[in-house]
Amino acid sequence: ALTGVTDANGAFVFPAVRPGQYKVLAWEASGSALMLQGAGLESLKPLDAKSATVKLKPGGRATVQLNLVSAEEEERAFAVR
Repeated sequence: ALTGVTDANGAFVFPAVRPGQYKVLAWEASGSALMLQGAGLESLKPLDAKSATVKLKPGGRATVQLNLVSAEEEERAFAVR
């Protein structure tokens, strides 16, 4: 899993990503993504509505509009697990 931090305008870039399909989420709390990496993709199911799926071809680029997962939403979603 890759993580990144946005700039002041909310933009981010992952410069070297292999072709494939990815689920992308934006977190309000910076430690959340690192904590959830160990939990596996199944643990992200409650937040599917906030995610975007990106399919990258070799040499491809993608622009994604994300909906921020607030700390409160994260807490509610993972309390259900």
